[in-house]
Amino acid sequence: MMNLSQNTNKRLIIHSCALQSIIFLLLTYGLSIRLFDWMIVYDSYYSGWFWFFIEIEICLYVFVVLTMIISKIPLINSFNSWKTKLLYLFTFGIFLLKVKDENIANFKLLRKTNLIILSFQVKSNFAIRKNLYSYTKVYEYFLIKNIFFTKTTQTIWYNLIMSNYILCKTKKSKGTYLGLAVSNGYGKGISQMVGVGYWEEIKEKYSLSSLEDIKPLAKLIEVSSDKKAVKSKFFELLEPMSVRTNVKNIGIDLIYKVIKELELFSFLPNSKHKSLQEVLEFIIGTRIIFPRSYICQYKNKNDFIQGLNIKKSSIYNYLDIFLENKNTILLNLYDKLKKLTDRNEKVIHFDNTTVYFESFSRSGIRNKGFSKDGKHNEDQIVIAMATDNNGIPFHYKVFPGNTADSQTLITFLVEMKKIYNIKDVVVIADRGLSQSANIRFLEQKGYKFIFQKRIDNLNAESRNFIVQDKDYMCINNIFSKERIIESSWNKKRFNGNYRKQIVYFSPSKETLDKVKRKNLIDRINKKSIGGTICLSDLVPEYKRKYMDVDGVTVGRLNYDKIKKIADQDGFYMIETNILDLSAEKANEIYRQQWKIEEGFRILKSSLEIRPIFVHKEEHILAHVFLCFLSLVVLKYSIFKLKKFYETNGEIQKITINKFIDALKLITITQKIVNDEVVSEITNNLDPSHKELNKIYSDFYNILDK
Repeated sequence: MMNLSQNTNKRLIIHSCALQSIIFLLLTYGLSIRLFDWMIVYDSYYSGWFWFFIEIEICLYVFVVLTMIISKIPLINSFNSWKTKLLYLFTFGIFLLKVKDENIANFKLLRKTNLIILSFQVKSNFAIRKNLYSYTKVYEYFLIKNIFFTKTTQTIWYNLIMSNYILCKTKKSKGTYLGLAVSNGYGKGISQMVGVGYWEEIKEKYSLSSLEDIKPLAKLIEVSSDKKAVKSKFFELLEPMSVRTNVKNIGIDLIYKVIKELELFSFLPNSKHKSLQEVLEFIIGTRIIFPRSYICQYKNKNDFIQGLNIKKSSIYNYLDIFLENKNTILLNLYDKLKKLTDRNEKVIHFDNTTVYFESFSRSGIRNKGFSKDGKHNEDQIVIAMATDNNGIPFHYKVFPGNTADSQTLITFLVEMKKIYNIKDVVVIADRGLSQSANIRFLEQKGYKFIFQKRIDNLNAESRNFIVQDKDYMCINNIFSKERIIESSWNKKRFNGNYRKQIVYFSPSKETLDKVKRKNLIDRINKKSIGGTICLSDLVPEYKRKYMDVDGVTVGRLNYDKIKKIADQDGFYMIETNILDLSAEKANEIYRQQWKIEEGFRILKSSLEIRPIFVHKEEHILAHVFLCFLSLVVLKYSIFKLKKFYETNGEIQKITINKFIDALKLITITQKIVNDEVVSEITNNLDPSHKELNKIYSDFYNILDK
């Protein structure tokens, strides 16, 4: 048993010795290859160090040979071959010849011979590679494991192997700064830093996606005291990467043409900011095609045929200058659209919406209020807007987030009259604006109005007038009747004016009202427990409309209220001070209110006006203004297309989404060599997108006339 144990220990020691010899051999092979490169490129500079390294390598080879002879055990099966042993001795002889002769040819022969030997020695454990980087990884593995090397030996070998550049990065205010540096040793930092520039600029210039793309390049650069040469070598290695292909959107060019046709910014005063107009056009164009935050728009500026050459901070500076000229831009736009369209400035459709932030600070105009987006806790602002008969935005105004709908109309009209100096305007609005204060203001200032009026809060006499079948006339499957009433202040004192009330009944609206109410009651019943429901689970409208409230926390359905409301299904009322307006015409005009509702939908979905990511009040107002102008450009473009098809007798359905897709998908492919465009190919849309192709080509031809 003792002999068996001793024999086993002896085998383990011998095998450990053999394995250590193999690892030394691998490392010295990598080192020798690196030394040959040094001698070929920097023969004189490294000649002193070279002989020191040669002596180390000779000692290692001798150690391996002696281990092989003494142990009488093959290191790897390939050493059983007498040819391999002769080849190994031949390699050792080449080293001895080199000591006497500095002929570079011997180095090349030695390099090839070493490679042949290694191909015999190295099996599946290590891939045969010719670069120092790979062998450094092998070394680092054993260095971390600390199997065969003492601490002193670790430091020596790390310095020998890592005496080339590594890529370093430093965070600065302008971005990530890159540099090439030499390691001072294992855990001892770096030295000989050579700065090469900011990663953001290099990434953009050479179209790189990751820092990992260029890390290996640093290891291919020889260490030198000439920093200019090192930096030059780095960019020389990057040159092959400078041959790239860029795909740019060219649909934005058509938006630029529309902006110039509308002369949106041509009336801006001369400014020291020469690129102000260019930046504003770019923001509107990208807002229409690829809506993003201003930072993302800046980062992706090269995705479009005409990029920007400005700093990121300049965008916010331009927003301030832009906002200062708001009224000038709006007035010139108003005059231009009167000439370019059949705009009837005497009729405006008015409405409000809310736009939220991803914040809860309640600062300035950002405030909590009833949200039409369902964001009842976030900050928000209220936007009032008016559109013309074509659905093209006419004017807008921003209010604090806690402003009620009914409190926006008067201020809006006062500002609109101040800017455009228009009179005798007909205002069309929903029932939320049909308040006594608003109607009194309109009557006093000579405005005409067509409002939908709420019928659920009318007095008993008015409700009876609505539900009685008497006097209804049917026109186009809609029943209507009308009456003239005296206009009074607070329903008491006659003010000398008269209004016309027109009641309509629509069978289709009756069906819709029943379905909506049933769905609402079903949702309430699902949430109720024992017939009661927590009021926090319901929005305020439902608390008032269908429920009795017990205290401040819970409520229950009131079926008497539900029955009373059900009696009004299908009915709606329009109230106007245009006494000679027929029921049919009044209904036709009011039904165009969908155009402003569509405008708000486009603002929120296609143009992504919210959530708002700027927080300075001036920037918030500028952001809303830019989105408003983007909507004007978009709606005017649709107007031109529809007019074109109407003139040519074509039936072509145009939607906002189709138009944007047509602009979004048309691109140009550029081949760029050393920052110069050598070829361009316009990519038409996929043949399967025939409709989008037609929309783009038609719009291009319209603007090209």
